[in-house]
Amino acid sequence: MSSALRSRILQPLAVQCHALASAIARPHTHHSRHTISSSPALLSPFKRTLSTLFTSDRTVESVSGEPEKVSLSKPLRGFENPKYAVVDLSRPPTTQITQLDNGLAVASEDSPGAFAVVGVSMEAGTRFEEKDATGIFHFLDRMAYKSTVNHSQRELVAELEKLGGSAFCQGSRDCMVYYMCVFNKDVDRAMELLAESVLNPALAQSEIEEQRQLVLFEKEDMLQRPEIAVTELMYEAAYSQSSMGQPLICPDDTINAMTPELLHKYHKQYYIAPRMVVAAAGVPHEKLLSLTKQHFANVPSAPATPLPEFAPQTYVGGALQKHSADLKHANVILAYEGLPWDHDDIYALCTLQMLMGGGASFSAGGPGKGMHSRLMTRVLNRYYWIESCMAQLTSHKDTGLFYMHGTCDDENVHNLMRVMEEEFEGMASAVTDTELSRAQNQLKSHLLMNLESRVVQFDDISKQILTTGKRIQPLELCRHIDLVTKEDLGRVARRMLAGKPTSAIYGNLDKMSPSVVAQTF
Repeated sequence: MSSALRSRILQPLAVQCHALASAIARPHTHHSRHTISSSPALLSPFKRTLSTLFTSDRTVESVSGEPEKVSLSKPLRGFENPKYAVVDLSRPPTTQITQLDNGLAVASEDSPGAFAVVGVSMEAGTRFEEKDATGIFHFLDRMAYKSTVNHSQRELVAELEKLGGSAFCQGSRDCMVYYMCVFNKDVDRAMELLAESVLNPALAQSEIEEQRQLVLFEKEDMLQRPEIAVTELMYEAAYSQSSMGQPLICPDDTINAMTPELLHKYHKQYYIAPRMVVAAAGVPHEKLLSLTKQHFANVPSAPATPLPEFAPQTYVGGALQKHSADLKHANVILAYEGLPWDHDDIYALCTLQMLMGGGASFSAGGPGKGMHSRLMTRVLNRYYWIESCMAQLTSHKDTGLFYMHGTCDDENVHNLMRVMEEEFEGMASAVTDTELSRAQNQLKSHLLMNLESRVVQFDDISKQILTTGKRIQPLELCRHIDLVTKEDLGRVARRMLAGKPTSAIYGNLDKMSPSVVAQTF
């Protein structure tokens, strides 16, 4: 399965809540190890010493001598008087927003750097699919950067390769995102190709047939990725009466129904200016605005046919299990309804997720890695048979989910469910000042470190504008996080636990306790 598909299914979320507390990849620190041969044939004639300019406390002064002990608090030789960059925090970068006459929003934040990210986000995802067209946006995602009205796929790929950049399309339950990462000098050409791909796809029958086979492969591959399959089960159980519970990957019964006519119908309905944001990170706003007017000014302001009306996304809860005899461990999720993106308590809920934390039986340690979180100290350090357990959070425009995802052997699934229930119940009380402070600091550091990426910065800008019409700046988000109290955490947890739970299990049901298999809520 491609990395784009994986991020689509697991929601890399960068709107206010997504930037705060999505499942975040935590970097590992690698230390190089230098060894010296003890062979007499090599050691005897070798007398060369290392240059003192490039010698630090982690190398040796000479091959035949002893390592020099140098304090890490002292500057490196040759760099005794470093000049540090000065950051003016009184004038942080701001996001500029302009709306065109057709309703299309243009948003950007300029910052120095060698490359930029430009893209388009649209309010179009699986939650907007009708029953007879489930999976249509998965196919539109797969058709990105294929043949267009003016270019063949070969020509388009050749142009993209000339830029030396990268082009992506990611679909989710809420939106479709097309974006390109290019050098600053190539932003003009990238915008031209982006507009061509987004607005004028050919959606040829031959390419649809090709993607039909790839979708079948993706479905098969998903079964080998239990963390993805169990997440889809969770959504299906939690929103069984709403379109939010529809699958991200096109189901078998509609794969053959995908035709050029159906794809064009949805493209004309949802790829319209009021549902669209053109955004960029690392591009001056005046330049982005000029390019957008040049390439996107003719985007329709209304759909070709009226949009269908969807019922509110109603969380109902429930339990679903899926059998697989081939998995090494069972995957278990216990969830409750969370909060939408723009809820006032989203900061408290994100802080609560960090406080719970978690990890796997083999997790890289070190500061900021969650080694003191509750699920690490009270679950993974206590129960040897639990392979992993993490608190996770997803939010949408009008709803959300807060859940724990754990893995263990099939025979212990009922015990893992009990442990998760106990940890959920414990969230509403006994939060210490240290726990709160640590969770707040982790949340702020994850937020700021992720926004150092131009891709995440673009994603955050475009999705915040798309869903709320404005962007909350990172420093303001940090101030909101600092205002969260222990009382807020308890209140949010109690309100969440008052609702109906959702459970999803993917594993060998034949080896599980009958009470687990028959479980309903």
